[in-house]
Amino acid sequence: GDTRSSNITISAVAIRKRREVLIFGEAELHKMLETNTKMTQLNQEISKLQRKLIKEKNLLASTLEKLTASNEQLAILNQEKNRFMGMAAHDLRSPISTAISYADVMQNDFFGISDEKKQEFLAVIEERLRFSIRLMSELLDFSKIESGSLGMKPGHHNYAELVRKTATFHEMAGRWKGIRFILELPEQDPEFLFDMQKMEQVLSNLMSNGVK
Repeated sequence: GDTRSSNITISAVAIRKRREVLIFGEAELHKMLETNTKMTQLNQEISKLQRKLIKEKNLLASTLEKLTASNEQLAILNQEKNRFMGMAAHDLRSPISTAISYADVMQNDFFGISDEKKQEFLAVIEERLRFSIRLMSELLDFSKIESGSLGMKPGHHNYAELVRKTATFHEMAGRWKGIRFILELPEQDPEFLFDMQKMEQVLSNLMSNGVK
C-alpha cells in the first residue's frame, strides 16, 4: 500500500488562567484538505474494487449454476442412452437368434433336408439378417437418438399376414424346445394403419420371449 504520510503543522499557544489551561492553536488548512482528498480517492478506489468483486462473484455463481444444470442434463441423457442401447440389443437379438436357429437345423441335418426346404431356410436366414441390418442402421442413427425419437412410417398393411410371416420365423426355434405355434386369426385379413418395421419388431420380440 501507499506508505507516504502527510505532515500537518499545528501552531498552538497555551495560557494558564487560574486553574484552567487554555490552548489556542491553528493548523495548516491546505494540508488537511490535501489529506482529506487523498482519503476520498482511496475510498472511491476501495468501493470500485468492491463492486468489481461482487460482479465477479455473481458471474462465478451463475457459471456454477449453469455447470450444475449441464451435469444433471448429461446424467439424464446418459441414462436414456443406456436404456436405449439395452432396448436395441434386445431388438437385434430376436431376428439374429431366428437366423441362427435355421442355420443350426441345416447344419445338423443338411443331407436329410430337401433342396426345397434348404432354399426356404436360406430365404428365412437372409430375410432375418436383412431385417437386422435395417434395424441396426436405424438404431445407429445418432441424430434420431439425440432427438429422442426414431420416428414412425405408418402405412396401410395386412396385419394378419404380418403375424403369419413373423410366426413362421420363430416356429423352427419353437420346435427345438417342443413349443407349438397356434395362430387364431380372423377369416378376413384386416388392414390397419401402422409402421410395418416397428410392428414386426414388437411381434418378433413377443414371440421370441414366448419361445424362451
